[in-house]
This record gives sequence, C-alpha cells and structure tokens, in this order.
Amino acid sequence: MSEDKSLTLRPDVSVANRGLTPRNMDEAWRMSTALSQSSLVPTAYRGKPEDVLVALQMGLEVGLAPMQALQSIAVINSRPSIYGDAGLALVQGHPAFESISETWEGSGESMLATCTLKRRGMPATVRRFSVADAKHSRLWGKKGPWSEYPKRMLQMRARWWAMRDAFADALSGIQGAEEVIDIPTVETITPEQADEITVLLQKTESNVDAFLKWVGAPDVESIPATKYAQVMALLQRKLHQQAQDPPQEPEENNPPTDDRKITQAQHKRLEARLKEAGVDREKVKSDFGLEHLTDMTRDQYSAIDSMLDRITTPTTTEE
Repeated sequence: MSEDKSLTLRPDVSVANRGLTPRNMDEAWRMSTALSQSSLVPTAYRGKPEDVLVALQMGLEVGLAPMQALQSIAVINSRPSIYGDAGLALVQGHPAFESISETWEGSGESMLATCTLKRRGMPATVRRFSVADAKHSRLWGKKGPWSEYPKRMLQMRARWWAMRDAFADALSGIQGAEEVIDIPTVETITPEQADEITVLLQKTESNVDAFLKWVGAPDVESIPATKYAQVMALLQRKLHQQAQDPPQEPEENNPPTDDRKITQAQHKRLEARLKEAGVDREKVKSDFGLEHLTDMTRDQYSAIDSMLDRITTPTTTEE
C-alpha cells in the first residue's frame, strides 16, 4: 500500500484576500509559533511566539494584516510602536482622510519641517518641528538617525504630531517608532533584587506608598538600578534599628489603646531620630495636626520615618 503524501489543509485557518487570518486563540498561537521560527520575520520576533502574538493582535486592532503587522510594528525600549510609513498608511486608509502635505523650509540649523493633514469636514491640522525643537529635546546631532538622516527625522516628528492629533482613532494610541527610539531608558533592578526589597519593606513595616514616592518609582520593580545599594542600606539600617527597640510590654499590662496609634517604643525612637536629624518636633506636630507625638498614627509614623531616612542618608551620585 503506497503512502499518501498529499497535503491536507486544515479548514480552521481562514485564508482571506489579505493572507492567513486567525479566528481564535488556538489558531493565533499556532500561527505565531510558526512565524517565530521563520527567517523572514524581523530578528526581534524570531523564537518569540509571545511577541509575535501581541504584534498580530495589535495589527488586527488597527487594521494591519498579519505579515504587515510584523514588518511595521517594532518593540523599542519595551514599547510596541509603529513605523511612520505604516502609520501614514493607516491614516490614508481612514474614511475621513482627505489630504496630506509635507514640506521643508530653510537649511542647516534653520531647517523646519511642516506637516499639514486634512480630515474631511474638519479644519486642517498643521504641525511643525524645527532644528530648534530638536535641540531643545537634545536630539539634534544625536548619534544614529538624527546624525545620518536629520531631514527625515524632522519630517517624521512633524508627521507623527499631526497624525496623532488628527487621527487618534485610526492609530488607537500606538506611538511612532521614530519617537519611541528617542525616549531615554532607565535600567531597573532585577526581579531578585525587587524580591529582596519587598521582604525588607514587610519586615520593617514600611509605608510602601511613601517609600515609592521617595524613591521616585511607580512600583518596586521599577526602582532604578543605580538606587539599589542606597535603598538596601536604608532598609537594612531601619531593620537593625527596630531590632534595638525595647520589646513592648505584654498587652494585659497596658491600658486599652487605639490600634492605629504608635507604640511607646516607636515614639521613643521617633524622638531620637528627630533630634539626630535636627528636625523641630513642634513643627512636626503642627504639620500633622497633633497635640502630642504619641497621638501619631502608624501611617504618619511611616511617612515621617521615610522622610528622616531621606534626610539622614547620603545621596549617591548617579552616572
């Protein structure tokens, strides 16, 4: 019996006039896995089916066919973005698009790029980007495209400003790759370092919101790597100081108290820290609306503690 080598097509992947189009999660994952193994997709997507899947979904949301999405959507500095020519194609394909005009004036450091975009039934949207704007943003003369193709980069900036303002519905919030590439990146701590800090925050009973505000990060994982040593030193010192506090007397020997009030040990430590930092205790009471420091809540205590840490901890110089 001869082996049947004919190709059997599975009927669960749609073939439309714009190529293969997945219709459910299983199809999308199969397609993403296959594409991630191809040498024809951009290098950034090879071996990364998860990234391919996200790019395909983003493309579908704005109207890009799968292969078009992979060629047009770039992940730059961990931000999905779209190249300017693909963004323009989306705008030109919008039902309300009427016309676009891009011009340059001047030369050298007096050059100015202008993009005039007309949406049907609306006044023209005119946006400009000059060498002066590029200098103000510290882009002019920057290594890379700004040095090699300065005229093109001015054009892209003016174009993206006009497209985002006039056709936000067509772009669905996707940023331009020519803009995202210039957003400065900050190296953050590793997941293991974030876990260390989280454990210390719990052990020291720190006010996490006040701590993050002090360190200037939205969450622990986003703490800049340059501040890791300073943060760890601060929390370890705080843990050590807490270990030196005298233990609280058994609850049965204490009169009933408000659970939100600070303990006697915390009050004693706070007095010592205020004196060490040279902070006027009367001003602290006034700022927090307290008659006595012993009336302070634990949240207020954590906030002041973080403030004192900032005052007494030497600031490291960032690179």
